Amino acid sequence: MIKKIFALVVISACQVVSADAPDSFSKAKKVLQEIYSDNRVTFYCNCEFDEKGVIDPETCGYEPRKHVYNDGKINWEHVVPASVFGRLLPCWEQGGRKNCQKTSSVFRSMEADMHNLVPSIGELNSDRANFKFGEIKGEPRNYGRCDFEVDFKRQIVEPKNNIRGDIARIYLYMNDLAVESIGRGFLTKEQKKMYSKWHKNDPPVGWECEKDGIVMDIQGNGNPYLSGC
Repeated sequence: MIKKIFALVVISACQVVSADAPDSFSKAKKVLQEIYSDNRVTFYCNCEFDEKGVIDPETCGYEPRKHVYNDGKINWEHVVPASVFGRLLPCWEQGGRKNCQKTSSVFRSMEADMHNLVPSIGELNSDRANFKFGEIKGEPRNYGRCDFEVDFKRQIVEPKNNIRGDIARIYLYMNDLAVESIGRGFLTKEQKKMYSKWHKNDPPVGWECEKDGIVMDIQGNGNPYLSGC
């Protein structure tokens, strides 16, 4: 587990940037591998994975809907897709994600924000794409015992109940960060209402709180929606 406290160099209402905070998505993924060394469990399905990121589906009952991606290794998924906040920036219109990575320090910082990154099964990450979270009637199960539903027609994903608060707090935090860093957010009134409900009904506990503290030490800021930890 990472315990070092890093020097803080920039302070703002929502984000404090550490001198040693990862400044790219690729660097953030390397740091996250160490952060999760004591908690190697995927976000959506609670599948265990080893030090190389290889998932053990027997630990969670996961069954592929179609394909095993990335040789069965985890992906580091943006809970709030990069396209959601990227589209708020001019660089996205001028060349999409690659252009934003090259030309926008704001995008690179948000893309590397470790509060928004979780380990995910590759197929789930691929199927989820940039779909919004919500509730799906009937809960069709296509991934074995994994409680993760995708409505491809409506482009909605329903996660299990006990991580809905986690997702809500990430979305609310990233929306505030977008308002502060870009000048406008991405959540609609309806989405804010849903995430506020999820935040209330599923309060922060356990690893969510622990990870927030570790990321705060490294990145320089905590998620204010976890202040109750």
